[in-house]
Amino acid sequence: MAESLDRYSTDLVRYTRLFSTLLSASPDVSYIFDVDGRFIYANQ
Repeated sequence: MAESLDRYSTDLVRYTRLFSTLLSASPDVSYIFDVDGRFIYANQ
């Protein structure tokens, strides 16, 4: 169980970094809202 959690955590960090890198590199303005409609991210 702990091994599975470690892998999930590692994958989550990796995909979060990838997603952030892609959005930061985009010349278009991007906004992200959570499922409750709260603003959580905007690229620069």
